[in-house]
Amino acid sequence: MRLRSCGGMDTCKFDSIKRQRKLNPVMTAKIITLRLPPHVYELATQLAERKHISLNRLFQDGLESLNKSEEQQLLYDAFTMLGQDRDETDVSYAGAAQAQVVLNERA
Repeated sequence: MRLRSCGGMDTCKFDSIKRQRKLNPVMTAKIITLRLPPHVYELATQLAERKHISLNRLFQDGLESLNKSEEQQLLYDAFTMLGQDRDETDVSYAGAAQAQVVLNERA
């Protein structure tokens, strides 16, 4: 990466680091401490061994799965709520227009 010329070298280095972070936002992993009861730790290590993955990967995959599940539930709830209002979800008026588009495309 080419540094632009600037007055102080520290500023140039900082600008370069900022641009690199924008290009690669997952530059460094965040390190956390996780406290588990011994029986939960044992279950996690056994599961990781069965899946042939590290504990680190097990927890990463588990958190991603929980997040995806929560997002899907939120979408389901939103669409369920939307579907309860018959006036808002009535699309019968569009049937004729859709038929016209389909029939004209085939011709």
